[in-house]
Amino acid sequence: VGEAAALIEARLPLPAYAHVLKASHAFNVLDARGAVGPTERAQLFADMRNLARGCAGLFLERREELGHPLGNASADTAPAPPEPPVTATTDAVDPRAFVIEIGTEELPPREASLAADALAVSVKGVVDELNLDHGDVTSVHTPRRAACLVDRLATQTKAFTETIRG
Repeated sequence: VGEAAALIEARLPLPAYAHVLKASHAFNVLDARGAVGPTERAQLFADMRNLARGCAGLFLERREELGHPLGNASADTAPAPPEPPVTATTDAVDPRAFVIEIGTEELPPREASLAADALAVSVKGVVDELNLDHGDVTSVHTPRRAACLVDRLATQTKAFTETIRG
C-alpha cells in the first residue's frame, strides 16, 4: 500500500495500480486464512479503494497532459456497441461449469464447512429437480464464503414426454 501511494505521488499511475492489485491479492490471501480482523478489514478496504481511485484519477490527468494519446471518446464519436453473437439453437446440450458463491459473516470452521455442505446438497437437489444433466457437485468454504461447483452442468433440460392419466 505504501509503494502504491509513493508511485501515485511520483505520478506513475500504471505501476501504482499494479501495486494496488498486489495489495488486494495479499489482502485476499490473509483474509481467507482468517488473519484480518473486522476493524482491520474495513480499514484495508478503504485504503485500497482510495488508492484505486487515486490511480484512476491520475491516469486521466496524465492522459490529458499527454494530449489524449489513446484518443478522446465522446458520445458522438463513440463506436456503437458490438452486436451480440448469433448462435444457432440446437437440441445439443453444451455442458459448462457452474459456480455459486455466498458471502457470510465470519463463521467458525465447523459451521463454515456445514454451510458449504448444505449449499451443495441444496444446489444438487435443485439441479436434479430441474432435470439438468450434471457432473460432480462439490463445495468449498472459507470463514466468510461458501461456494458450490457443479461440473458439466447442462445449459438446458433434456427433451422428455410425460403422460399423465387421470
